[in-house]
Amino acid sequence: MIATLPAAARASSASAVVVAASGEGAILHADGAVSPLKPGAALAPGSRLHTGRGSLAELALADGTRVNAGERTEVEISAADSLSSLNISGIAVVDRRSTAAPILVSATGDGQEFEVMLAASRVFLDSVGQGAVFVKEGGAEVSRGGVLLASLAAGEGLDLKPAVLVVEPGSPVPPPPGSGPPPVSVPGPGMGVQPPLGGVPAPPPVAEWSPGRVQDSFALVGLTV
Repeated sequence: MIATLPAAARASSASAVVVAASGEGAILHADGAVSPLKPGAALAPGSRLHTGRGSLAELALADGTRVNAGERTEVEISAADSLSSLNISGIAVVDRRSTAAPILVSATGDGQEFEVMLAASRVFLDSVGQGAVFVKEGGAEVSRGGVLLASLAAGEGLDLKPAVLVVEPGSPVPPPPGSGPPPVSVPGPGMGVQPPLGGVPAPPPVAEWSPGRVQDSFALVGLTV
């Protein structure tokens, strides 16, 4: 039999508390216990919050950071350091305006995987579909695999579409995966066939989001702006 901590003991070691919730959801505690998603539920390091279809939740970390989670979203409190790391899969707004200490948010879902570093900021992130990050207040750095993609200021967003290769004249045309033959070079104007240079990943463009898009995005987690 697996021993589990009683609810009172988990609450005493909590690093986050659910302050609001609607719809169905659950909390998978680090000790293996499962409890309903409801206001007052406590999460210790290593615990995960799940929202169901049509559900919303608001989580308050011990340092004052707020996380608003949209439907079908998972928020994990890092077991290593709950106040400096979060794992999020789905749609959420992280409000870190209460402290200037940075927090690293690792976002995954539907083939997306990226990291957002923020401090004294309020940031929307979506790791499903094509993925997106928007800074409502403050600033954030977005990276993927340790490579910085963009530094965002307030009002700026980033659409994280699948990586696209930019092939310059004289560079090889990458073949489809598993197609076999090596790439050939495409001559540019006034150029002969050049040695293969390889494609260069194109960073996604930073853009200002329209008020309508910002409003629609925040509405996904139950917030108005």
